[in-house]
Amino acid sequence: MSKFCTKCGASLPDNSAFCTSCGQVLEATQAQPVAQAQPVAQAQANAPAGEKSIIENINMDNIKNFKNNPKFNTYVGMAIIGVAALIVLIIIISLVSGGGYKKPLDNYFKGVEKGQGKYIQKAFSKDLLKLMEEGFDDEDVDMDDYFDDIADTFNDLLEEDYGKIKSISYKITDKKKLSDKKLKAIKDDLKDTYDTSKIKVTKGYKLEIDVKVKGKDDKDTEDIELTVAKVNGDWTLISPSKINLSDFY
Repeated sequence: MSKFCTKCGASLPDNSAFCTSCGQVLEATQAQPVAQAQPVAQAQANAPAGEKSIIENINMDNIKNFKNNPKFNTYVGMAIIGVAALIVLIIIISLVSGGGYKKPLDNYFKGVEKGQGKYIQKAFSKDLLKLMEEGFDDEDVDMDDYFDDIADTFNDLLEEDYGKIKSISYKITDKKKLSDKKLKAIKDDLKDTYDTSKIKVTKGYKLEIDVKVKGKDDKDTEDIELTVAKVNGDWTLISPSKINLSDFY
């Protein structure tokens, strides 16, 4: 025996809770089975009146029939689009934020580990790099060569104590947000150092970092302090504003 949809007239199994052709919810025409799984029975007992009909319609037959609903692919498509939109949003936020305040640290320590200046160079924002380059006045300095020399010096110093460097990793042990007063001090220092007024410092942290150095001959952990700040919208390594090897080693 079968029943019919009250909306479109489609023939349906007796136990159907909704029409598999048009999606119309059907009124129950038969009593619910006496034996029910405990969670469902409990949910029915506690559910508000407006929700009981929904809970009562949750059964395997209805789940199977749902796949035959013409709107099934639409529902699945909407779910996929929703997930995809969320992923895109996360990617956009990541790109806009520039990878966050840790990005300069990642590049800096990668450059020291590999002895490659291109990574240390990425620890500084584009605006700060431009100011550094302009700070050489009339000197014809290639910034790539400049940072390669710094990376080589770092690497040579470390190899004297540890042998050939295998890995360098770091862990932030303390992070203190810089006050407005300290942000202004950084701004003023950069302005004076590079003789410019085009500096905006909006956020920053003073970081205490455990740096684990592992070389061929030895390994150790050293404590250092670094400052990062958001300068003209980009996170950058600040300490020191003028690169000084003694501040890093």
